[in-house]
Amino acid sequence: MEKQRKKYLECPCGELLEGTDDDTLVAAVQAHLCAAHPHLTYDREQILLMAY
Repeated sequence: MEKQRKKYLECPCGELLEGTDDDTLVAAVQAHLCAAHPHLTYDREQILLMAY
């Protein structure tokens, strides 16, 4: 079984967000945005384009 690489996104505020796959990364980023930056919204596609 192939080991899946984690996905990361660094928020401009300095918070490093990670997920084990696209779905968990998107959920983590959206939760962070709601808590720390409620004025910002990004959709799934935008989040995945910024991820590494």
